[in-house]
Amino acid sequence: MSASQVRPAEARQARAAATPRWEVLAALLAGAACFAVILGPGVLDPRNIAWMQERDAATYYLGWSFFRGSPWTWPPAGNPAYGLEIASTIFFVDAVPLVALLLKATIAPATGPWQYHGAWLLTCFVLQAHFAHRLAGLYLADPVARLLVAALACFSPVLLWRLSGPHALTGHYALFGQWVLLWAAWLCLRPPGRRQGAAWLLLGVVAALVNAYLLAMGLALWLADIARRRILGQGAAALALEASAMVAVVAGALWLGGFRPMAGGGLTDFGFGLFRANLLTLLDPQSAWSFVIPGKPRGAGDYEGFGYIGTGGVALLVAALWVVRKEQRPPIPAPYRPFLAAVLALAVFSLSNQIALGSLVLVTIPLPEALERWVAMFRSSGRMIWPLSYLVVFGAAIILCRRLGRGRGRVALAVALLLQAGDGAAGWLPIAREARVAGSAWNSPLRDGFWDEAARRHARIRYLPTANVTPHWQALAHLALRHGIPTDTIYLARVDADALARSRERGMAALRTGVFEAGTLYAIHESLTCMAAAVIDPAQDLLMRLDGVDVLAPGWLTTGTVPAAGQVIHAAGRTGPGLVCAPDASGRMMPGAPGG
Repeated sequence: MSASQVRPAEARQARAAATPRWEVLAALLAGAACFAVILGPGVLDPRNIAWMQERDAATYYLGWSFFRGSPWTWPPAGNPAYGLEIASTIFFVDAVPLVALLLKATIAPATGPWQYHGAWLLTCFVLQAHFAHRLAGLYLADPVARLLVAALACFSPVLLWRLSGPHALTGHYALFGQWVLLWAAWLCLRPPGRRQGAAWLLLGVVAALVNAYLLAMGLALWLADIARRRILGQGAAALALEASAMVAVVAGALWLGGFRPMAGGGLTDFGFGLFRANLLTLLDPQSAWSFVIPGKPRGAGDYEGFGYIGTGGVALLVAALWVVRKEQRPPIPAPYRPFLAAVLALAVFSLSNQIALGSLVLVTIPLPEALERWVAMFRSSGRMIWPLSYLVVFGAAIILCRRLGRGRGRVALAVALLLQAGDGAAGWLPIAREARVAGSAWNSPLRDGFWDEAARRHARIRYLPTANVTPHWQALAHLALRHGIPTDTIYLARVDADALARSRERGMAALRTGVFEAGTLYAIHESLTCMAAAVIDPAQDLLMRLDGVDVLAPGWLTTGTVPAAGQVIHAAGRTGPGLVCAPDASGRMMPGAPGG
């Protein structure tokens, strides 16, 4: 290691070590303040679940609630009531296994409305500010500038995009843990100390228990740090031992969190090449994150590759490029090259094999089938753009502050923060409004008293045909949850394809033969309802449309009655009040013609 490499590193480490406690606390408070502005303290109430009823947030709440109400399994992350034959674990609900396992084992009640997601989001805001502050502390001596960078990181569009809101088909609370990436970047850039390996092992465990995408990006940066430390002279044997330990601890954490291979397939799913990053993504607010900058044309799945650096980030980038426009570009020091290579490699992967500029696909790169199966495990490759998005903003902020000096640097960062938060309000204000919806009740469309009575009298709820994400799944899953019975009306991140096919075929066999599972309440897709009407016993089995759902309760009429709001569904040729199956314009038999 040369003297020119040692002295700046030692100076930076001394500055970081000398950071006063008040400044560390101020950074944490900055994160908490951003949380209060955007989400508000109401989401911290565990009994407040009303704000989680929309989009993906409902998935996390329902999956978690089935998990906390189920007996412990081995491995401990099993979630058998949420899916029946296609059930898996809490890992595939994307409900942050790190927190779910800890709270189930300690304070979480087994029943009733109770969520931890608000507390998780607060933790993420605080840690986002903390690690942004530590990153800035490696290069900026001004405490005010460091705190402004911390606040700027909390308003990063790529971060806030992962909150559940009307801006896009997103809302992924586990992926809100992007502080893991800032933590990894800080480890990559700080002078490596004696505990560098232990810090990386801790990061690997945490990331494995939060989300697979964050783990993959974190491991890429860890490999970059391995290369850096080798360049700086650390022994190969010690690094090999660290690598072995990393494999072991990550594998153990994934097992604990519920990750498992699916023998019938399912880890690989469609979407690679669709859910990508666009070449314009760093400058594209996607018509949702700016009042003044228009969105660019793009592909249908490019929302997963949202990498907009924000209006404040754009201002910082332009200003930084301006102030260095006449400077000679020095060579990149060798220890920094692995980190930059890892960030760029992740960015290239984010583009997928269908590289697009706006709505135009420039090139499609054919992939070998074996490689395609591997990359399909990270089908939303566009998320890998995040490290580059952060690097551009942080790099521009640091360059600008170092060139402008303390006073003007503070002004530049303050203006950038105002632009980032102010113009970004186009995206985060709708989220803030939805987060203020409060209450402990779940607003279900299943309003008739029949549903509660039927759930009490049945041992499970199924949907025909079996699928991952069916119509009405949220309402039916919540009905099953309230009555403590299992259901296959679910939404999982990945499903075993063979188990799904077997379950689907059993359901179709029941529709063909009229032999239905005892103790089961069925919801049926309207395209199959007439198939059921043709095989049931209309004197005993109730088939009706109620609250917009086609429902079959085998044997119900032997002890129960038809609810007043229900429309009984008859097979073709039969008569009676309700709906009669008749061919639609395409020739399919569909319930719709009024009976007499």
